[in-house]
Amino acid sequence: MPDQLIVHHRGDAADPAAARLFAAHGALALRVMAPLKLSVIRVAPAQLEAVAQALRADPTVAEVEYDYYARVAAVPNDPSYSAQWHLAKIQAPNAWDRTGGSAMPIAILDSGVDSTHPDLGPRVMAGWNYIYNNSNTSDLLGHGTAVAGTAAAVTNNGLGVAGVTWWNPIMPLVVIDSTGYAAYSNVAAAIQYATDHGARVINVSLGGTSPSSALQNAVDYAWNAGAIVVASAMNNSNSTPEYPAACNHAIAVSATDENDNLAGFSDYGSWITLSAPGNDILTTMQGGGYGYWYGTSFSAPIVSSVAALALAVNPSLTAQSLVTLLEQNSDDLGTPGYDTSFGWGRINAYRAVSAAAGGGPPPPGGGGSATFIKTDVTTQGSWRSSYGADGYNVINNATAYPAYVTATPSGNYSYTWVPSTTDVRGELKAGASDRIGACWYNGSSMSLDLNFTDGNTHQVAIYLLDWEYAGRSERVDIVDGNNNLLDTRTASGFGYGQYLVWNLSGHVIIRVTNLNGASNGVISGVFFGAGAAAGGSAAFLKTDVTTQGSWKGVYGGDGYNVINNSASYPGYVAVTPSGNSSYTWVASTSDSRGLLKATASDRIASCWYTGSSMSVDLNFTDGNAHQVALYLVDWDYYGPRSERIDIVDANNNVLDTRTVSSFWGGIYLVWNLGGHVIVRITNLYSNAVISGIFFGAGSSQAGSAHFLKSDTTTQGSWSGVYGADGYNVINYVAAYPGYVAATPSGNASYTWAASATDIRALQKPGAGDRIASCWYTGSSMNLDLNFTDGNTHQVALYLVDWDYYGPRSERVDIVDTNNNVLDTRTVSSFWGGIYLVWNLGGHVTVRVTNTNGASNAVMSGVFFR
Repeated sequence: MPDQLIVHHRGDAADPAAARLFAAHGALALRVMAPLKLSVIRVAPAQLEAVAQALRADPTVAEVEYDYYARVAAVPNDPSYSAQWHLAKIQAPNAWDRTGGSAMPIAILDSGVDSTHPDLGPRVMAGWNYIYNNSNTSDLLGHGTAVAGTAAAVTNNGLGVAGVTWWNPIMPLVVIDSTGYAAYSNVAAAIQYATDHGARVINVSLGGTSPSSALQNAVDYAWNAGAIVVASAMNNSNSTPEYPAACNHAIAVSATDENDNLAGFSDYGSWITLSAPGNDILTTMQGGGYGYWYGTSFSAPIVSSVAALALAVNPSLTAQSLVTLLEQNSDDLGTPGYDTSFGWGRINAYRAVSAAAGGGPPPPGGGGSATFIKTDVTTQGSWRSSYGADGYNVINNATAYPAYVTATPSGNYSYTWVPSTTDVRGELKAGASDRIGACWYNGSSMSLDLNFTDGNTHQVAIYLLDWEYAGRSERVDIVDGNNNLLDTRTASGFGYGQYLVWNLSGHVIIRVTNLNGASNGVISGVFFGAGAAAGGSAAFLKTDVTTQGSWKGVYGGDGYNVINNSASYPGYVAVTPSGNSSYTWVASTSDSRGLLKATASDRIASCWYTGSSMSVDLNFTDGNAHQVALYLVDWDYYGPRSERIDIVDANNNVLDTRTVSSFWGGIYLVWNLGGHVIVRITNLYSNAVISGIFFGAGSSQAGSAHFLKSDTTTQGSWSGVYGADGYNVINYVAAYPGYVAATPSGNASYTWAASATDIRALQKPGAGDRIASCWYTGSSMNLDLNFTDGNTHQVALYLVDWDYYGPRSERVDIVDTNNNVLDTRTVSSFWGGIYLVWNLGGHVTVRVTNTNGASNAVMSGVFFR
């Protein structure tokens, strides 16, 4: 139902407090099912997602779900539905079994929309006309009406055609004039308007062959706000990049025909992201009629509306996770994996919606990946220093899977050889000093299904142990959701213990098959992430396409290498490049894309380059994480270039990966890196280049942060320990010191206990009792701190997981005004209360991010000294 939610209560659904909670969020209780601990509530469609998120953050609520329709491959009653071949091709009816969309608008940047069309009028909302600079969004050409109907024609109304979404509003933004042309400036302005007015999906069925930093800035603006720009690849039957489709972060869509071939008119190339039907698309026409259209202009809105369906079932998806989800759950066409005709594949609505909802079928071949790293016969059962930093299953002892993966074993039986041992072959127990010899086993085969939901690649190690030397021999296959073999290994003679280690992503299955009929196959442990010994860390901060070559004051405050000009590395890092050749395009230039020379006023355009791959080994020796910015420029638009940048640790585990293309204007990729990492640059088209490496922020960054300690003993008894200068005991009283301006944002307030004696609760200033309360968020919240006296001050943040909800897990970042991370801390298991204490100065923001999707993040107090 488009206006209903089902609420799962932790306590009594009939408690009057539940009704008061719903009323506070403008919701009406329709039905209470007390034995099931369920309530059904009605919410204004435009507020559906916001109310769902707010209720999920309430400690009395266990879960909130949409009141989905149940159908068997839902078929709408629109009379021309049967002629819309593209809807069955993308499995839209199966997707509609889960959702018909939401109240989130889809922005249509086009020639306008005919709001008098009976199959569109109820969906059209206010927009803007950039041709005449007014609010009249009537269609100037007819093209926009056809595009809008493809995405979101009113469905199941007994009239005309069906849209891919049933409920999403259409936001018309007129940028194409009556001659069929659109100014880049108008397109950029419309992308900004759509982003600022709540559209998370922006459809642009137009393109031009000239690269544009204005379009790139607009696409990045949307991306950074959590919105995606979906653009048509255009219809020239060639590989010339079209913009905005070829912009970084844009989703470029090529067209397929009824037989899943690339449509003859469609553009193609290394800049294509996805494909969708684009031939003989029956849709709405200006003036109230219907007709067939063809072109990538109609492929793009099919992708846009599938993205909207995915967001309807999971509005918390980030822009990156949404795009990754669409890519990984497409139908692979052409060459296996990515190719220049279909990108990552033809869009599949059913798979995308199922994945967004956290269930449904596995992705097709290509949805999973596996790269074998190594066999390890030396670590034996002493896994903690080498594996499992993210999570583990020490079989028959303890399981703690990371939040980014769903792990489902099948066909396995459990057995313990020795419940406690000092034998080094036995695995160290989680949280104990002794070891265990245990396993899953099967005489034929068993499987562990792993569904990685964050779009990233992760190290996975399995431990095999033939404890009693029974002559075991087994084969370990990694297959994807369609049973395509990604990797295979055979193990025997593992009486002393053996790890098999991969980098895995997407939806994969680890299948263990017994090869010795006189014995059985075994697994003794599964470990996610590297261990402390790997030592490398990488946190991606941002993409910067505006600074270009003017790095001074923005990057390189600690050190730099302006390649082929001057290198001055900071003392805390050893830098070793390999596989690189050097080239200088222009030794002296005033072009802003060229890097400023280190000690001169002119610029240089130069690079390291490779036709395959090159690496920069970075070994940070001071134990801290540091900002590193990599500058890439496709100076001569050679190819044009496309390349992938991986950050890997010393064990070749991928910590982060980025792909860039269309970077003729220059682009910085910026991370916080620590330990021993390698920056690996791989050529995808033409050759790969780096023009500069910069360590630290620029001198303009005024914020500072030095972490002092974690404190789990003081609990709520802060008086005399923290807060001598000022404090905020949240939901009770705030008394900030005069030297700081403190501004919270993104936070909601909640009080667990207004008066308490529990020592975890914070002392009330001037009173004898305590309070248990918090700011909370399901995503992230900020506390902006601007210290105005030029000094650094101790700041303590108090966190308490009062009701052990989830339980909670959260990350606290200290960032400066340019979003550079100065320090980061991750906390979990803090039901007893924990203080994080820093010395802070300048202008910084304390950002608290929820890392457990089943819970929320909290702050209970801030104290200054």
